[in-house]
Amino acid sequence: MTTRQLTPESLREALASIEHDQWMAWSKNLSGMEVLSEDRLDRWEASWVPYDQLTEAQKDMDREWADKVLAALARYTEGLVERVADALENAADGRIKDGKPWARRLLALDAPEAQE
Repeated sequence: MTTRQLTPESLREALASIEHDQWMAWSKNLSGMEVLSEDRLDRWEASWVPYDQLTEAQKDMDREWADKVLAALARYTEGLVERVADALENAADGRIKDGKPWARRLLALDAPEAQE
């Protein structure tokens, strides 16, 4: 299995692609339930393609929603990385309590034998 390097831009593009998939499902569903103008239906049908086939301008509309998701994640995870790092440092120093087995698992992920 090939893994990709997660970068802020790759995460943004992945979220934008998901947003596009969600919009396609919603708009196709709506077009089957409601009477839409011919102009709107023509515009929508032209956009019912995979994300990678959209124009940059079309992708930018999905990226706007991806940016909203990223902003929400930033608000809700503020300080999370620091808290996990502190827990790992405490575990590495032997100060881990038995009540924190998740920290032990995180340490194991970093162990050389776990990467073989």
